[in-house]
Amino acid sequence: MIIQAVRCGLSMQGKMEGLNRKITGEKLPRIEMGIGIHSGEVVVGNIGSEARAKYGIVGTAVNITQRIQTAAEGGQVIVSEPVLRCAKECLAVVRTEEGNT
Repeated sequence: MIIQAVRCGLSMQGKMEGLNRKITGEKLPRIEMGIGIHSGEVVVGNIGSEARAKYGIVGTAVNITQRIQTAAEGGQVIVSEPVLRCAKECLAVVRTEEGNT
């Protein structure tokens, strides 16, 4: 599943240029997205009571994923260390200016 998630993120980024060509031809502004991918255990389901319930997801992995996603700039796919360990055979790692991989 992790490799499929990484491939999906890369595919999504790969489709952005074609989408931007199409929308700029229609006089719409370019869009960019950053993608963050992490893996870990979470609890997911209906949370609350009959009076007030929602479908939610909680866990440390959710918080880490949110931080990675926030750090991802337009055009980037950022993966966490656990994802990198599982998917390293299909990834080319690029070192950033800050020295992170």
